Amino acid sequence: PSTLVWFAPPATPSASKQLVNDLDLTLLNHSHSVKGNEKVLQRLGRDSTNNVEKAWLGGTEIEIRIDAQALNVGSAQKYALVTLAPSAVTIAPSPCSLTAAPTVEAPSSSPTSSPATAAPNF
Repeated sequence: PSTLVWFAPPATPSASKQLVNDLDLTLLNHSHSVKGNEKVLQRLGRDSTNNVEKAWLGGTEIEIRIDAQALNVGSAQKYALVTLAPSAVTIAPSPCSLTAAPTVEAPSSSPTSSPATAAPNF
């Protein structure tokens, strides 16, 4: 299992969506992928409500991806990732430092851009 958590900046009380900065956890192996909270919430797809996401996936080789769907406050979001995984784990795009909090950068303002991907901030 892997758990992603981040401090959520406060939304305005009248906001229709309370999650201001929205990160996504995805686990991949050779044949499957699982989004954070799919099994917890018992529905398919990404979770755009919670600032804690948990996922688990079997296999001997797992890739862990952390993407920013939206960063509405600031240009980067620090997060914590805890995982109990097989010996062959890849954290995309690069390993995170154990001594510095990793961050994810804001997506480009280009309408054709894909969500940002985690990168360590040292």
